[in-house]
Amino acid sequence: MNEKELILELQRNWAQLAGIREIERKGLELPREDLFNLCLDRALLLLRIEKGFWMHKEEGAWEKTAIKGIETEEAENLSKDILEERRTVRKGSLMSIPLLWKEEVLERVTFIKDGGFTYLDEKMVLPLLQTALFVIQGVHIEKEKVLRKAIQELSASVSHRIGTQMATLAGRNLILSQKISSAQQRFGEDAARFQKDVDIMVHTVQETREILNDFAGLLKPIPLQVQRLEIDELIEEAMRDTDLSSVAVKTHLEKVVLDGDKDRLKEVFVELLNNSKNFLPEKDPEIEIRIKPKDDCVEMVFADNGKGIPVLDKRNIFEPFFTTHKGGTGLGLCIVRRFIEAHKGKIWEEGTEGNGARFIISLPYKQDEICREF
Repeated sequence: MNEKELILELQRNWAQLAGIREIERKGLELPREDLFNLCLDRALLLLRIEKGFWMHKEEGAWEKTAIKGIETEEAENLSKDILEERRTVRKGSLMSIPLLWKEEVLERVTFIKDGGFTYLDEKMVLPLLQTALFVIQGVHIEKEKVLRKAIQELSASVSHRIGTQMATLAGRNLILSQKISSAQQRFGEDAARFQKDVDIMVHTVQETREILNDFAGLLKPIPLQVQRLEIDELIEEAMRDTDLSSVAVKTHLEKVVLDGDKDRLKEVFVELLNNSKNFLPEKDPEIEIRIKPKDDCVEMVFADNGKGIPVLDKRNIFEPFFTTHKGGTGLGLCIVRRFIEAHKGKIWEEGTEGNGARFIISLPYKQDEICREF
């Protein structure tokens, strides 16, 4: 290496270190969009190029979070076939680097330049990109912790106050119902109408209590009782506990044994079945359930022929209180995700609007602990 090459190498190393330090220093304070732009800018500066884009995966859906020097349509065309690749792709003028978190590709950074890239380019930029990944995930985890703590404190107070009022209202409804019953002659034909109104109030109180119970269950720690389970039999049990009499159900259930909490997983399956029922067509409603064993995990597919989930809604379906079903609480899928993640698993949706929803659950065969809280 001659003197000129040595100076160039030192400059790159200093630029790499400066970029890493800047991302570490500013990352936790920047808004989400600015953080992705900073990371991409420093990577481009390090490679001395001007074109690139950053793709981020959240809730199973990919989105462009930063783009420099190229049009959005061009970025989409370049990335459409390589997003889930677990290795670096170098072809022609493109280099696309995946960043993995907990064995899943969550970020993909793509660079473009005339003349193409070499392994040395990847080696130079990779430490900076890995630092960016840790900062991005650190911000996400920290925000979730702060949000969960705030919600827990607020919900404990609000739930208690609402619960107390609901108990009082339930008692008043009972007294009112008894008075109407004992004064049938006095009210005449109006008695039935008054009783109907009381029944509606009783039903509303019961629904509100159920929402409060779901919300409390979403936030407080619950013991996870792990045992060996035949997952195919548990799915069949969940089907028996769900009213599917008017639905054509197709099953492909291979016999699989794994570790899990029977009650929690059954609740997951029942919720997914009921969720599908809510959006099935009146004509020829159909649900398909499939078990797909893999080397290190088992995948379960719950698909239906309903209207499917709009693209803009996909990012929100696992969020608390998000619902498009009239009368829904928006807590069901949120709780489902929590139970699945407690089993060190994943759940995502990959159906298409107009062709039905398609939920995929991935669970490991083994759990490390016999009983833990989540």
